[in-house]
Amino acid sequence: MAEPLACVISTFNMIEVEEGCDALVVGGGLLGLLTVGILKLRGAKNIILSEPNEKRLAMGEQFGANYLNDPTKDDLTELVNDVTGGYGVKIGAEAVGVPQLVANVSKLIRPRGNLVLVGVSPQGSALPVDLYDLHYKEITMSGAYGAGDAFGEALETLPKLDFTGVVSGRFSLDQTAEALEVSASGGGVKYMISPHD
Repeated sequence: MAEPLACVISTFNMIEVEEGCDALVVGGGLLGLLTVGILKLRGAKNIILSEPNEKRLAMGEQFGANYLNDPTKDDLTELVNDVTGGYGVKIGAEAVGVPQLVANVSKLIRPRGNLVLVGVSPQGSALPVDLYDLHYKEITMSGAYGAGDAFGEALETLPKLDFTGVVSGRFSLDQTAEALEVSASGGGVKYMISPHD
């Protein structure tokens, strides 16, 4: 868990999380949940998690999400407007790696807010956002690659987060193919391969 957490911490070491700010995280996989957790630890007040997988969405609460959104059932824009009084979130994080979701998140950020790319979009993906909006809303965009020098901070932070139920299954080394198949189905959050089991 330390490596993905270090990546998220490294990302938020590059931007300021204002005490009491509103934030949106799209994607409730491990990186999305860790993003929610770090935003909460750094002082974000109203955190919205948007995720269509029911199990992952429910897990958002234990990491600190105040509002849960299933985008297949409820309108995310409406929820963001309700939570922020129509102003938009200070921090909008895309944690899936789907360019269209990056575009969607960018529209929900307030002036002088931050668009944070936590998910990894496919190589060669074009920037899908309205550059006019970025310019006139003075939005700062940043990416999240690598853990930088955040491993020490990640190890100190791990005990502050509730990882109950995050490991959805454990597999022995000779079950690696099965583990990859189960993981690809998108049903759980994190699967572990334990070489000595």
